[in-house]
Amino acid sequence: MRILSALILVLTCINTICVVGLLLERRGASSEFSYSAFHGVDGIEIPIRTNLKTGDSETYWPGKGWVNEKADQMAKDSAKKAIELKTCQIPAKEWVKVTGNAGPDEWDRNVFKGKLYNGTTWKITGIVVRLKCSDSLGTEQWTRDFRVNEDIAPLSTEAFEFKTTGVQRDSKVEWFIFDLFGVP
Repeated sequence: MRILSALILVLTCINTICVVGLLLERRGASSEFSYSAFHGVDGIEIPIRTNLKTGDSETYWPGKGWVNEKADQMAKDSAKKAIELKTCQIPAKEWVKVTGNAGPDEWDRNVFKGKLYNGTTWKITGIVVRLKCSDSLGTEQWTRDFRVNEDIAPLSTEAFEFKTTGVQRDSKVEWFIFDLFGVP
């Protein structure tokens, strides 16, 4: 019973210190921020402040303090962009390690789909597939390139698909990998 009473007293003190700290911070910055709250899980109020000059909002998280969600998202986007910038063309000698099978969909001939096996040590992030479509007599109707953004880890298989146009029921479609992009 004494332990429970002591624990309640400690938690009450911590809560009081947090509330007083928020009030003091609020009072000191009243001209710069507007304060509000939203109800989180189990009715817990989460404090929010909005910078009156910039319009940026920050959420108060215990243990972290005030967190600018917009800045956090910008940092995540920047990190993602850095990874994308590292994407480059995979050397042609590695292409023989990428194999697969593909063709027009049985029900919708204007959808081309298949599976690729990435036998390289690269993470494949993009594929350019060249399709050559011929009629039933073998006369070429068209040749087109299609870029497919994929995420295929080394030594794994993933499905891919993309939309095409102009593939008739009796058309013969040949395909090959025209270009590969990835991260070493």
